[in-house]
Amino acid sequence: MSRPAGPAEAEVQGSAVPSPSVPSGSQVAARVWRAGRVWLIVASLLMILGALALFRPAPTGGALHPESARPAGGMAIAEVLRGQGIRIHHADSADQALELAQEHPEATLLFHDPAGLLPDQGLDRLAEGTDPARRVLVEPDLAQIRALATGITTGPGLTPSEEPLTAGTDCALPLARQAESMVRDGRLYRGGTGCFNGIAAPAGEVRPAHGVVRSDDGTWVIGSAQVFANAGAADHGHPVVALWTLGQGEDVIWYLPTLADVPVGEAPTNPSDLLPAWVGPVIWWLVVCALVLMLWRGRRHGPLAIEPLPVVVPSSETAVGRARLYQSTGQAGAAARSLHQATRLRLARLQRLGRGATAPALSSAVAAVTGQDPAAVAHLLDESTVDSNAALVDRARALQGLEQSVHAALGAAGPAQPAPPAHPTDLSTQDPRGPETTP
Repeated sequence: MSRPAGPAEAEVQGSAVPSPSVPSGSQVAARVWRAGRVWLIVASLLMILGALALFRPAPTGGALHPESARPAGGMAIAEVLRGQGIRIHHADSADQALELAQEHPEATLLFHDPAGLLPDQGLDRLAEGTDPARRVLVEPDLAQIRALATGITTGPGLTPSEEPLTAGTDCALPLARQAESMVRDGRLYRGGTGCFNGIAAPAGEVRPAHGVVRSDDGTWVIGSAQVFANAGAADHGHPVVALWTLGQGEDVIWYLPTLADVPVGEAPTNPSDLLPAWVGPVIWWLVVCALVLMLWRGRRHGPLAIEPLPVVVPSSETAVGRARLYQSTGQAGAAARSLHQATRLRLARLQRLGRGATAPALSSAVAAVTGQDPAAVAHLLDESTVDSNAALVDRARALQGLEQSVHAALGAAGPAQPAPPAHPTDLSTQDPRGPETTP
């Protein structure tokens, strides 16, 4: 019977083992490919997506852009105007719009700046360089109203609804009477001559708010961009409003301010500047707490230990590790299976039945040798009846007593048996090969 090698022998064996050979170039390449293929695939996908985004044609324009076919674009109205012989001149900046206004003094100016990109200086220049009677302001804000529509003030906003605004019987604008209705969306305005009353005047005020207003100097103020957008150009009386306001002459300057109108010194505010002053320290404090938590809960590994191969691991260490695993997970059934398998193997060896002996044959042989009840022996050798740690301890003692009875009956005392285990962990540390092979 072989015995485990001692530490000295293990050291000698380890020193006798030759060092591993240097891997070839193909082996190194295969290792590199296996280690980095996931990142290579991810990088390739990112490069493909970047190329698609770079070479994909950029969508034309934004809200009310005369060349945009999107729902928010203005291509539909622009094409209708072109069909009527009206020339559309698109302007991306105030300088371009003023230059076009000088070239076409009788042109109508459509102005739409929902983001407020044109600063006050640009609004003043636009007011000086264009004819008030030729302006059409689409959903302007307070600053734009003050600069471009004399005598008009902003009113409340409207909650979008399927119920439209109606011109009403007291409407004084022929445009509105012919259009009859418009979408309930956008903003309302007060002053001048207005129609499409959205909200009645409060007590003590004689000026209600309207969706379409014309100032005393002739500037049109349209409260909803849906009147000119592709998605709503054909709804309600929107075609009448659009053609009436933009079809006054032979040219339309379609001015939609862009970032080119924003002065360099007035760039948009950095979002981080809008955060409270305490946000930064709190973020750094959370980072420190996260690092402390990682150091506290993280696994602490010691330095790498160099150990020659092969390493001889005593079987007792493996048994103890498995027993602790069974104990930590509460696997009494798994420990019982290991215990019964080792017991059946030793009993079959004692009675020379061979490793392939069936459970009924083994139970009958043990009962015949010891004189016990075959049913009781079969129940004792059945691990399925163990369902708790207490039952496992009792079963271990019973199996040990059964083995001692077989030894006594056969006259083979064998080596001294170990004491009954006091805990399932101690039981699992026994080697299934039997006491004669335990190191």
